[in-house]
Amino acid sequence: AERDQEFAANVSWGSDGQAHIDWKNRSASMALTRTLLRQDFGVDWVVPEGFLVPPLPQRLNYLHWVEDLLAGDFEVAMKAPREVRIPAEAKGIDVGVGANCIFPILGARLHPGWRFIGSDID
Repeated sequence: AERDQEFAANVSWGSDGQAHIDWKNRSASMALTRTLLRQDFGVDWVVPEGFLVPPLPQRLNYLHWVEDLLAGDFEVAMKAPREVRIPAEAKGIDVGVGANCIFPILGARLHPGWRFIGSDID
């Protein structure tokens, strides 16, 4: 919250000094997601009004699971996490990509050689 004014505006502080976010508040979820994308991935992102705000940590975990699948069982089981060789190039398709395009955005930022096709009906 100290590094991002948009996010700080959505944080309240308890008497114990702990930060609190109202997860039912769309503005707070949007601010957190925008802040994480800006700070950690260098992406200035806006989702159109009326569309879902993706829970970024869960989406990122899913991509790490895909990395493990692409690396193979031996790599994942026998090596330290930072030593696992993830393919530099991969192609993925996101059916139902949604207005936020979060999987292609995260995947391309984590692995510049990965390419994505996203499809949706809207």
